Amino acid sequence: MPRFVLFCIYLTLILSGCDKSQVHHRQIPVFGTIVDIQVWHENEFLVQQVFWRLEQDFQTMHRIWHPWEPGPIKRTNQLLQSGEWFTAPTSVLPMLYEARRLSRLSQYYFSPVIGRLVELWGFHRHDPEQPFIPDMQLIREIQRDIPTVEDIEFDNIRLRGHNTYLQFDPGGIAKGYAAGLAMDTLKAYGIQNALIDAGGDLSVMGKKGNSPWSIGIRHPRGQKVLASLRSMSNESIFTSGDYQRYYLDNGERVQHIIDPFSGKPVSHTIAATVIHNNAATADTAATALMAAGKSNWEKVTSSMDVSNAMLLTHEGELHMTAAMNDRITLHHAQDYKVYIH
Repeated sequence: MPRFVLFCIYLTLILSGCDKSQVHHRQIPVFGTIVDIQVWHENEFLVQQVFWRLEQDFQTMHRIWHPWEPGPIKRTNQLLQSGEWFTAPTSVLPMLYEARRLSRLSQYYFSPVIGRLVELWGFHRHDPEQPFIPDMQLIREIQRDIPTVEDIEFDNIRLRGHNTYLQFDPGGIAKGYAAGLAMDTLKAYGIQNALIDAGGDLSVMGKKGNSPWSIGIRHPRGQKVLASLRSMSNESIFTSGDYQRYYLDNGERVQHIIDPFSGKPVSHTIAATVIHNNAATADTAATALMAAGKSNWEKVTSSMDVSNAMLLTHEGELHMTAAMNDRITLHHAQDYKVYIH
């Protein structure tokens, strides 16, 4: 039998075996976590192409967005601190514009330019759970004039900084921003059903077969599930908490989310979860709610147009919007005092 005919038979067998849709997985280690991608599709060859493209994209984003290793962001920060005009790298500028927009919407509870404080509190380390002694003298100096996004002057593609302690740190937006770009890539390839799990932060579209993607929200203490829900298409579920990056100081937990008004690690909030149709908004809003706490969280949800949000405080209070209450199933509800707003 001619080789060409054998090839066609072989190709036909491969394609016929891909007619039935199934879940395809790919795990990518980036952003200090594991990004798990699930795609429901019948064409395995196409899905593998998409996975390869997404892996390249995520690795590139991880490399160019790293806040303290040599690269575009570190160079941008050095130039911002100089106070001189400079042309911003095209790999950084779009995210910086979006971070400024979302910081303003959050009433500045999300601040992407306090990386110097994040560093001084010990969270620009590869092992942030190891004990650390902060430089309190320098921290107090920065606390007298904590930078905000308004300290960056934008002129199209040119930037100029007006605070010597400006340090752009994309940690509060990078995963959401990257997930949004990845979803755009999936759609460009014709994928309609997918889930991206970036260390427990989720973006979904479509369904898993005939059923919605099932989502579990982790309890911030232990391995229990705090709540579960069935996702809707084209939405993201992001959680910020004090359980991912922290160290102990005399038995007290010092966590990585810094209050941009006090310059201190947040201590009044354990976790915040947001559901939104924009992944970057969900990511930054969860961070902002951690800093806002129960006293100001409704102001933030209103200004950021977040209707589904939940906040767990150190006092064991679980605050949530009415829309969120309608979406989720709480587990171990007896452990909390639940307040619906």
